Amino acid sequence: GSWRAREIAGSNLVSGSTVTLDIAADGKVTGSGGCNRYFGKARLGDATIRFGDIGSTRMACSPALMQQEAALFDALRAARTFELRRGRRTLVLLGRGGRMLARFSRS
Repeated sequence: GSWRAREIAGSNLVSGSTVTLDIAADGKVTGSGGCNRYFGKARLGDATIRFGDIGSTRMACSPALMQQEAALFDALRAARTFELRRGRRTLVLLGRGGRMLARFSRS
């Protein structure tokens, strides 16, 4: 589905930025990191998720946006499991030991 980030690595988003994650039925991943567009693949299981290599465009933005985008890509690489909460309207990516990496709401 299509998701919009609300929190990455325990921090709220940079004011005015939009970070998205779209996961197609075939595992194709696309989205916006707030500055650059990104793409890749994901493997999903019942409650597991693993993102493959993530590619992106290479535009330069403010340092705050670039830091936020790097945190998103780190979260995607570290994700191991996911939870759907609040009637499947919230997606939470979790890392090792159940550590929350990012929280999204349905677009």
